[in-house]
Amino acid sequence: MSYTLGLDIGAASIGWAMMNDSEILCLGTRVFPEGVERSEKGKESSKNKTRREKRLLRRQIARKAMRRKAVLQAFQTLGWLPSDPAELENIWHQDPYALRKKALDEPLTKGELARIFFHLSKRRGFKSNRKTDTDEELVVEETPETEGKSKKSKNKLREGKGEQRGYGEVEQLLRSGKVRTLGEYLASLNPHEVRIRARYALRRHYEDEFDKICDKQSAFHPELNAPVPDALLTTLCSRKQQEAWKKKSDQSLRAFIKSYLIFFQRPLKSQKHLVGKCSLEPNARRAPISSLAFQTYRIWDKLATIKLFTPEHRFLTPEEKARAAEILEKTEEITIGKLLEKIGLPKSTICNYDPEEKIKGNETAVQMMTMFKETDDEPTEKEQATIEAKWDALSEEEKERRWKIIYDATDNDWLEQYGKEKWGLLTQAQKP
Repeated sequence: MSYTLGLDIGAASIGWAMMNDSEILCLGTRVFPEGVERSEKGKESSKNKTRREKRLLRRQIARKAMRRKAVLQAFQTLGWLPSDPAELENIWHQDPYALRKKALDEPLTKGELARIFFHLSKRRGFKSNRKTDTDEELVVEETPETEGKSKKSKNKLREGKGEQRGYGEVEQLLRSGKVRTLGEYLASLNPHEVRIRARYALRRHYEDEFDKICDKQSAFHPELNAPVPDALLTTLCSRKQQEAWKKKSDQSLRAFIKSYLIFFQRPLKSQKHLVGKCSLEPNARRAPISSLAFQTYRIWDKLATIKLFTPEHRFLTPEEKARAAEILEKTEEITIGKLLEKIGLPKSTICNYDPEEKIKGNETAVQMMTMFKETDDEPTEKEQATIEAKWDALSEEEKERRWKIIYDATDNDWLEQYGKEKWGLLTQAQKP
């Protein structure tokens, strides 16, 4: 006699049954807790999510404390701040916003200047990481659907969220010239009427203010433009960091305060080791979606699935696929009906896809072609033809090399400068 065991394995239970050739002998169910937390709306989340969030918060608090300690130690080493706690307390009691406004026009003492820099190190604004958010303008959230209204995207940094004010207001004032810096704007607010700190600000606002303050105060404190004292480097930096600093083109004290003490941001750890291995090349990692090779593969893979029903049942011929691929290589997306029409098939052609369904082209190539644009306006047909000709003039190796540089770059400013120096491209400021 033979026996059969049947198992029904679910996410939170296992059902089982044992039977022989003629009857079910026994059966049952084992229920166990789910491996995830489930919200009231049924959304799943990891059980470790809360623990990870708390750990991240502890790390952030510890890093902020380390930065403040390093800034304080630096200015005490320079002699700008006293070591006596009572004297130091008197400096901390000064209004930093009023000092930030005053620094744009009048000379400050070294203690007052140190107070400003310490304040900037505590609240230095939001900076997007290029690998996650290419631009601060793209940090948006969806507003929920309301009766009669669909979801809309909202830039929470620019427009604000809840009691938090966005940076759009100060951005307009800076562009109009009504205020020169973020600090000058904040100093003009009455804290009894409006909260000063309940607002989003961008890192570039603080960096611009730091530069303007140093430009003015360097006339009264020339040591800002002098090389960093060796005593300061020895106190704060490891031997490796000292060697790296001495290789920099700008070794002034103001550059050290800006790039090392106040605005230094640890780069994200590489996650390349998490990329899976290719099923066809087991020793190689899978290609990124944005790679030119994958984009071309996706085009040909999609074209291979298009089957025509009229006037005859067939797949696209190699010549038709080649014409379609040539179009898709220079198009972000296009409807299938329009693509078939462009390769010379009748408008009445029916295939196994909805004619209004969109097929993706080489999105990476289209984006990279924009490096040849000479204006921010939409290019005319003639200008687009010139752009495409410049792109076609590049070898496949050069295209791949440029994509790799753009893909690996973590700083937009560096990338823009690299494109100007190495590729002869116009920067954003040079475009009319």
